[in-house]
This record gives sequence, structure tokens and C-alpha cells, in this order.
Amino acid sequence: MAQSARNQGNQQQSAIAGLPVFWKNPSANPPMSWEEWERILQPAIQAREGFNFRVLLEPPPPLPYPPDPIPETPTPDDETEIIALGRSARDNKMRNEFDNECAKIYARGHMIMNMKWSEAQEKIRAIVYMALGNYARTEYHLMHPKDAVHEMELNEFYKMWQ
Repeated sequence: MAQSARNQGNQQQSAIAGLPVFWKNPSANPPMSWEEWERILQPAIQAREGFNFRVLLEPPPPLPYPPDPIPETPTPDDETEIIALGRSARDNKMRNEFDNECAKIYARGHMIMNMKWSEAQEKIRAIVYMALGNYARTEYHLMHPKDAVHEMELNEFYKMWQ
């Protein structure tokens, strides 16, 4: 109990929904190690956003396309031209429905918690950036003046701090 109260007193909260700040005020070293801050930040973001943001550091999983349709097999014994045309029309219809479904899945793209994968990455990148604290952001921009954080991939931005 006393230890948790002491830890809460040492941790400063960011302006974004009470997330812990990594390095808010000027000092020779950050107030905690990156690993310690990351252990605090991950569950805080997971509680706030509803998913583990470490998933977004990996490539997205493959899109869930349905299995290819299986065309009807012809019956060579008694197949007339009309039966063959009907079978071909059904196969074409089934193929078009499959292609339309795949196009919808592709257009929707990768999703995580009803959010597009890229939007989720942008959101988490912004949250992590803001939770770094004023001094950490200042130090970052002094070390990397040409970096445009808003254009970086989440995993690229995150790896720079590890």
C-alpha cells in the first residue's frame, strides 16, 4: 500500500487520460528507465484503447479472404449444351460474388477494434509521443531535427526510443 502510494507520487501523469509521462522535466537522466515506463504505459494504453498496442508494432495479419469457390464439375455423360451453359453461368455468378466479397475486404483493409490498422497506428503513435513528456520531446527534436514524427511508422518511431 505504501509502496504503491509512493510510486504514484513519483509518476507524473500526461495530459492524455492520465497516461504516465516518461520524461517531463529537465534532468540529466530520465526519471525511470524506458523498460519501466513501457511496463506502465502498455496496460494504461490497453485499458484506454481496448487493445495491446504492441500488436501494432508487428506487420498486420493477412486479410481474412474467404476460400476460393469450387466450380461445379461437369457431367460428361448426359450434359447438353443448355446444361453446360447453366453450369457455366452459375460458376461465373459464384466467381463474381467471390470477387466482390474480396474487393470489399480489401477496401476495408486491416482492422483492429473497429478501427483501420493505419488509423490505430497513427493514434497510438500520437499517444506515445504525447506521453513522452515535454523534455523527452524536446530532446528528441534536438537529436533528430529533420524527423517528422507525424509521417513516421509506429514501429520506426517506437524503436528509436528503445
